[in-house]
Amino acid sequence: MNTMRIEKVLSIAAALLLALQLNAQYVSGVNTPDSSAVYNTDTSDVSVLLANTISAEDMREHLTILASDEFGGRETGHPGNDMAAEYISGHLNSLGVPKIMDGDYYQDVAFTYTTWEANTVTINGNDYKGAKDFIAFPDKTGNASFQAKEVLYLGYGIDDPEYSDYKKVKVRDKVILINKGEPMKKDSSYWLTGTSEPSSWTGDIDRKLKSAKKHGVRMVLIIEDGLREMVGKNRRKLLGPTVTLTNGLKDNTELANHLYISTTMAKDIIGDKDKKIIKSRKYITKKGKNCDAKLKPAFAVNQLRKSTVLLGRNVLGFFEGTDLKDEIVVVSAHYDHIGKKGDVIYNGADDNGSGTTTVLEIAEALAI
Repeated sequence: MNTMRIEKVLSIAAALLLALQLNAQYVSGVNTPDSSAVYNTDTSDVSVLLANTISAEDMREHLTILASDEFGGRETGHPGNDMAAEYISGHLNSLGVPKIMDGDYYQDVAFTYTTWEANTVTINGNDYKGAKDFIAFPDKTGNASFQAKEVLYLGYGIDDPEYSDYKKVKVRDKVILINKGEPMKKDSSYWLTGTSEPSSWTGDIDRKLKSAKKHGVRMVLIIEDGLREMVGKNRRKLLGPTVTLTNGLKDNTELANHLYISTTMAKDIIGDKDKKIIKSRKYITKKGKNCDAKLKPAFAVNQLRKSTVLLGRNVLGFFEGTDLKDEIVVVSAHYDHIGKKGDVIYNGADDNGSGTTTVLEIAEALAI
């Protein structure tokens, strides 16, 4: 392997994929080295020469430092994370790894951590709690505090040339209640496609929310039959802050404010108008035309987001190639972890001190 024949980028990333990369590795996902493999020990081979610079002792030293209590779990936006970045950049500098960011190793990255300070709904005097009775993602829906004496059942919330629940219906500043999916005929084919396959309206809830926003809807209530399962799948996101690279201090301007609500909440909203809803659904199925229904619950919502912007730093080094300058190999690892919870430090040796250590050792090999 000719190490100067291709550009190489060393990229030790901050928490760009934090929400996806904090999962523990299952035993079934661990690869056991092949003990029958034949190893190349020919030191005239440049790949062997470089590989020999990587040692268990060096890796142990890096990992012991990165996963030490002194670094406090390396949570983004906290001193321990900055210490880790300084350790990494210091090591790259000691190796003479070229800098890529205007004479520096650092690339600043802003993260917005968003949580709910208040997140409650009251229907007919019954109180409902977020992450239990309904779901509202703070990075997807904005602040809302109001009362409404009417909720408009609007079928599936679709606005399409072939079928529109908004046709001849006044929805501006209204709260609407919708079903997921799209209307079907009695023969189980879909009105929008004319086949047994649904249109994109079924799988793209954001499309419905964008349509609601365009029509001036105040809030969309989406009936979610499997709310408990949805809570389970999104538990980490619902109980902890959501992390985005966008400015979460601003409301999402593309989507209408919305909640995924349980069937229990939906029944509370519908009240004694269930026959009206059934009639509306039957009409849509039979005719393929919209049929709304006015509901009269006492509805109140109180949602207030708290957003904090934290700065993280990517640490970047760059080896320029020669005859293959236009080809780039990226070697990367995230160096952050989840920090401290109370007095407990989550040191993050496996996630991802080990990966960071590996990149540092690769950098040392390439720096020869």
